[in-house]
Amino acid sequence: MKNSQIFLNSFSEIEEYLQRYTNTIHHDSFTNLVKKASRTNSIIREFKTDLFELKDLRNAIVHERTDGHVIAEPHDSTVELIQKIERLLKKPPGVLPTFKHKVVVLYNHDTVGEAVSIMKKKSYTQIPILDEEGRYLDLLTTNTIVRWLGSSVNHNSRLLETCIDEVLKYKESNNVCLFISADYTFFDVLEIFDEYRNTPKKLEAIIITEKGTPDEDFLGIITGWDLPLIYNKLDNF
Repeated sequence: MKNSQIFLNSFSEIEEYLQRYTNTIHHDSFTNLVKKASRTNSIIREFKTDLFELKDLRNAIVHERTDGHVIAEPHDSTVELIQKIERLLKKPPGVLPTFKHKVVVLYNHDTVGEAVSIMKKKSYTQIPILDEEGRYLDLLTTNTIVRWLGSSVNHNSRLLETCIDEVLKYKESNNVCLFISADYTFFDVLEIFDEYRNTPKKLEAIIITEKGTPDEDFLGIITGWDLPLIYNKLDNF
């Protein structure tokens, strides 16, 4: 099959997807469909400029013909791009199962020694902390432990027996931990990290639960260290 036909097939699939996604019953332009969908779809936002350019190429292929034949065939890289967008829209890569794993948690009455031991053993930089009733309380980070240690080292000879509750008082006020639902995609996660990149706040972690609320079982956790994995999976999607 020629590149032009492969391209047009994928373009048609994307256009039909946009019509369904935006619940468009009557005819609307491809440009308007992209604009509408980009308001709520992170994949469309990511490829918005590409889609506009692909629309122009599609028009050239369809309308500029000689004796019923297209004037030029799309480059292989262009065909690969539009097919990738089609695949991403039809089956967007979600945070699960990639980041589905048992999330280690501690309670506020546990000791900082237990936290340090787990962090060392598993190379963790943060651990979610629950209160006595099992509800999410805060995120204990290595930075918080260092801040607490700096203020306590000369006053307490039994530091490791200190309750985590006391250590959390030294957390940085700009640290943020967010919760997302299990249906979030890689693109949603990348957008969240991008939003915090140019703000005073630091996004320490994103915890995954079924509906995105703190009172559910933790299904997985994503930190900035996981971004290269996400980019790699998208590059090879």
